[in-house]
Order: sequence, then structure tokens, then C-alpha cells
Amino acid sequence: MKAILSVILASMMLFLSAGFRVATHYCGDEAVSVSLTTDGIAEGCGMDAQAKSDCNSDSPEVSKSSCCKDAVMNLEIEDDYQTADKSVNLDLQFVEAFVFVYIQNLFEGYEEINFAAYSPPLVQHDILVENQVFLI
Repeated sequence: MKAILSVILASMMLFLSAGFRVATHYCGDEAVSVSLTTDGIAEGCGMDAQAKSDCNSDSPEVSKSSCCKDAVMNLEIEDDYQTADKSVNLDLQFVEAFVFVYIQNLFEGYEEINFAAYSPPLVQHDILVENQVFLI
């Protein structure tokens, strides 16, 4: 479970740190297209090209302003997190004691204690009866 969660969180951090953008193209008051891009350019509905061609024509009519607009929303993580300090300070006295104990146990070995000759202590009170705990 922890491995799956760590993979999900790592992929989410990688995905969001790449700087993706959600580009929405509005035509009038309606959203015509929504796309996930890296450059933030939304796909048009075709009316943009028509408005540009109307502007380039030599007609005496007053050109209407474009009713299309694009909205871009950035999806990225800010890099304001703190990195962990990875310096290690070893105490010379600790290292000396560790090496001494390790080498001492390596060459001398452990004594095996055989408990077969010992019997358990006698029960002075029957605890189950005192607490009135019975298996039914």
C-alpha cells in the first residue's frame, strides 16, 4: 500500500512540476474547447479566422470586435519546499565503542545458555478463577 501511494505521489509531483496549462476557448459566454497543453494556446472555434478576414477586407462597415476569448490556467508546483540537511556528524567516541564491541563479539562469540534444566515457577494463585474468566 505504501509503495502504491509513494508511486502516485511521485508521479503527481512530476506531472505538476512539468508546468502544464489548461487552455479554455470561450466563444461568447460558452466554453467551446478545453485542452491540456504545455504552451497554453487554446484551440480556436474558427470564428477567430473569420473575424481576421473581416478586418482585412476593405468594407466600409465597422468591424465587430471578436466575441472569442481564451483563458489559461497554470497547473504547477511552486519550488518553495525545503531540502533536508544530509550532513552526518559521527562522534568519535561512539565509533570507537561500536568497533570495540563488534570485534569483541566477533571473536569471542556468544555463550549459549540452556534453559532445559530450569522449571517454570509454581503458580501461587489461579488468576483465571480470581478474575472469573472462563471459556464457554
